[in-house]
Amino acid sequence: MIAFLPFALAFLFSLAGRVSAFTFNVTIGGNQTFAKDILPPGDISALNCTTQCSSVQNTFNTANDDAATLCRDDIVDAFIGCEQCLFNQIVADNSPPSPQAGSNVVVGGYAAACGLFNFTLAVNRTKLAIAPNWDGPFGQKHFDPIKHVNGIHVTVPQSWFGTDTSFDG
Repeated sequence: MIAFLPFALAFLFSLAGRVSAFTFNVTIGGNQTFAKDILPPGDISALNCTTQCSSVQNTFNTANDDAATLCRDDIVDAFIGCEQCLFNQIVADNSPPSPQAGSNVVVGGYAAACGLFNFTLAVNRTKLAIAPNWDGPFGQKHFDPIKHVNGIHVTVPQSWFGTDTSFDG
């Protein structure tokens, strides 16, 4: 009986390791991130998304990484709404992106984490929509020629005048 005790303890410890391996988490930048740390650190009110994000953060803080809570339809919808608000605000402010704020990677990772616990999310709950004021990667917010050009440089080919003529304005 005493010889059986080490095997029994080893079995129990291996089960404990398996249970902790199945804790709800999302991979962000190669790191496992638990629910309470999914939303961006710092003040979300700075991004004007307090209304959409504070209840989500409260749920994340109290859910203890419980997938049954975190993958409920109402929680997923609130999370998507928060991330969408963050994304829209980043686009509106023309701010640099954050790996956690308004990120399709985080939203997709959240859906994948729910999938590990047999909660399948609808396709519209696995990605963000394009921001309403998105003007594309070549919009004027990204490049303003008046601010970036100090002068005009015109070069006229030599064949037009017989000599090379340059004008710097």
